Amino acid sequence: MNVKYDSDADILIFVLRDAFPANAISEPGGVIVSYDETGKYVL
Repeated sequence: MNVKYDSDADILIFVLRDAFPANAISEPGGVIVSYDETGKYVL
């Protein structure tokens, strides 16, 4: 897992796996969860 911070956008990104996200959903509190084509977490 890698953690990245984008100071321009003021966001913290947790990269769980190196995979291209195929889908994403927005959770309460401004959290966006990305999934790959098999439904596993990516970001």
